[in-house]
Amino acid sequence: MLWKQLLLVLMLPSLQRQQRRYQHSLEMSRYQTNLQRQQYQLASLVNQLQEVESKLEEIVAVRSPYSGRVRRVKILGQNERLITAEVTRGY
Repeated sequence: MLWKQLLLVLMLPSLQRQQRRYQHSLEMSRYQTNLQRQQYQLASLVNQLQEVESKLEEIVAVRSPYSGRVRRVKILGQNERLITAEVTRGY
């Protein structure tokens, strides 16, 4: 019986190392999973940004015959591609 206890005492450091390695591999797996998820989200956001920038390029710029600064823009309505707005100028 004493030799079994001695054997267990001798095996304990090895078992503890194995447990630490296993815990480390679990942590690395979680880290990799989170990293992949973040990379996917970043790629998705970049794609959405490119779509928005592309759509912004399609918008026609509006020119004003008056110089000055715009103080307020109030959207009155929208019909398909036509937006009706009220612009208040500031000097």
